[in-house]
Amino acid sequence: MHVHLSYRDDDESGFALRLRRELKRVAADVTVTGEPILPGKRPGAVPRGAIMLMLVGTRWLRPASSQPLYFDDARDPLRWQLETAIADGVRIIPVTSQVPLATWPSICAHLPKSLGPLAHVNAVEIRAQSFSSDLQSLLTSLRGPDRSVPWTEAGQRTLIRLEAEPGGALKWWSSRNIALRVFVDDAEVGGLVAWAGRCETEVEPGRHAVQIREGPMFKSGVVTVEVARGATVTLVCRRNILTGTVSLSRGG
Repeated sequence: MHVHLSYRDDDESGFALRLRRELKRVAADVTVTGEPILPGKRPGAVPRGAIMLMLVGTRWLRPASSQPLYFDDARDPLRWQLETAIADGVRIIPVTSQVPLATWPSICAHLPKSLGPLAHVNAVEIRAQSFSSDLQSLLTSLRGPDRSVPWTEAGQRTLIRLEAEPGGALKWWSSRNIALRVFVDDAEVGGLVAWAGRCETEVEPGRHAVQIREGPMFKSGVVTVEVARGATVTLVCRRNILTGTVSLSRGG
């Protein structure tokens, strides 16, 4: 799989560096390309067959709140790259950083008509506090079928969500270096950070078996859940402070 990072040479650059590094570390099957887009310099076209990860940070629309929109200028290099990608049928996935996912529709309201199709694809958010699990969810989506459905239908996705039980670092201290691997129907779908972590995976409606595995040896019991179409079923990963083992159970 080939992903191409699209980002301005400003506040997205640090996020892009981390994303590139982590993709290379956890996804050996992924090729990563893309360089920061410089002002006044037209970037190259997205490689054929690549998926564009369009990185959206706090200054993606404008350099400052008092400044005009980048995209109002037809010569803006990022606008040109996106217009070209849309015309070429490139699969584009907006990835927000330090920008709440819920604001994506309002961001799209400021885009020129030529970038209107971006309002009809789902964005994803990668947060600093759950970077690893958010990245795993993104990889699961990339490796699956293209689900670029209209934003208004995003709430109809059928999801299994796993959350680490709260309690802070002290409760999870002895498990802080354990990889909490998430399996659905015996297929690995992502990872869960020991505390304050969350992992989401899209599934078909129906019955599914979910399990947490700690590294190569230990594992929780299997929890079977029935997921209705368009629903989200939440499971909670808990740690036994006496034995150090983790378990999985149905959440609220």
